[in-house]
Amino acid sequence: MVSPPASFWWSLLFIVVGLSGVLLGEFVREQVSRDLWCEGEGAHEVLAKTRALWLMARYRLDLKPGGLSGIGLSGRFIDGDTREEIGEIHRQSVFRMDQNNSRLHIDVVGSNKSDTEGSSPEWFNSLGMFIFQPKSDLSFKIQSVGSTRYLIDDGSGFFMLCTRR
Repeated sequence: MVSPPASFWWSLLFIVVGLSGVLLGEFVREQVSRDLWCEGEGAHEVLAKTRALWLMARYRLDLKPGGLSGIGLSGRFIDGDTREEIGEIHRQSVFRMDQNNSRLHIDVVGSNKSDTEGSSPEWFNSLGMFIFQPKSDLSFKIQSVGSTRYLIDDGSGFFMLCTRR
């Protein structure tokens, strides 16, 4: 039998080591805690007993690994039939964040609401916004949608698009 030349073995070793480095780099990149800034707006249907409502919300989310993170939400409740504004909501929350693979684990430290808020507690409670309830322990799905962009799914049909700093 004829054995392959030494250059073949060196080339094969180079390819294997190179591919291993790329795969390891991708794995480590996905495991790194992300310093993210998210800002946007969305709409969420509110389950109210008496009428069809929508919450039109603007949010800003500051995720800081290893420290305190925060979220602020400002929204207007819109009557689904008349399209008139019938209430508002202003909430802020501070929390600790940890990441495990494709999940963000959130431990809410504190939250507050505006004194001028004009909304029914029933409307807010039906939204399931536990990130604004102190001592909540939450988990959200996070996935990469580009080299610096991430999508966070809160599990209730509300998604946040974030950018890595």
